[in-house]
Amino acid sequence: MRPSPLPRPLTPAGITARRPGFDRRLQGLQDYLPRSYNDTMLSFRKDEILYTDGKPTIIQTPLGPYKGVMAQNCNGHIGLVDPERTYPVWDGFFGFFSSAHPYLKYLD
Repeated sequence: MRPSPLPRPLTPAGITARRPGFDRRLQGLQDYLPRSYNDTMLSFRKDEILYTDGKPTIIQTPLGPYKGVMAQNCNGHIGLVDPERTYPVWDGFFGFFSSAHPYLKYLD
């Protein structure tokens, strides 16, 4: 009688398998929650790690083209992010928006 093979290890609860080829890491520097009508863009939180292949992509939508890279967030959702996108920071002392800050940075 042959011993039965060992069962394959299960993915721990709460951990989503990473998409093959998504080996580069991005870190969220600011929360990004796109408007609900734009399901092309991927939402992420500050300090969240996203995984991407880093290949430039352009997606055509009824609202126009969006450019960026495909990425996967910690929930396993996949969508477009733009590592070059910035947000303005309000300078309360002078009363105007100061320099732009990036939403994301590559970690490797």
